[in-house]
Amino acid sequence: MNKKALSSVVSTMLIVLLAIASVSILAVAVNRFIKNDIQLSPKLSCIDLQTSGIAIKSACYNSSSNSIQTAIFRPLSETEISSIDFTITTDSNSKKFQCGLSCGSCSLLSSGETRLYTIPTQEKPSKVSISTFSCILDSKEVGDC
Repeated sequence: MNKKALSSVVSTMLIVLLAIASVSILAVAVNRFIKNDIQLSPKLSCIDLQTSGIAIKSACYNSSSNSIQTAIFRPLSETEISSIDFTITTDSNSKKFQCGLSCGSCSLLSSGETRLYTIPTQEKPSKVSISTFSCILDSKEVGDC
């Protein structure tokens, strides 16, 4: 019996099995990554969020407290949001503040509620915008309180 030929067949089979196992492990890892990435995306499109009715009712600058007071209205709906981002635009720059479930100092408004948010700022802003999931919901010019 030719043992040298037999070991060549065995080593070829081991290499083929190793390649199949490697491809299988890689496919499972990529599949899990893709499924997790899809779960992180919002359930609603930007158009759905913009038509949900979440809006800025008023925005004014309080010069005595150096803060902007913004009243946000959220209508009765089942639109789920986990945070609202406030973008405060001044003549020189813009700053972003977030209010959401992970924020300890600010609570997210409930469905059917209007809430006043006070955001500290050093200079009078010209505009305030609200967004969620990187989708701008509303913008308003800032007046004096």
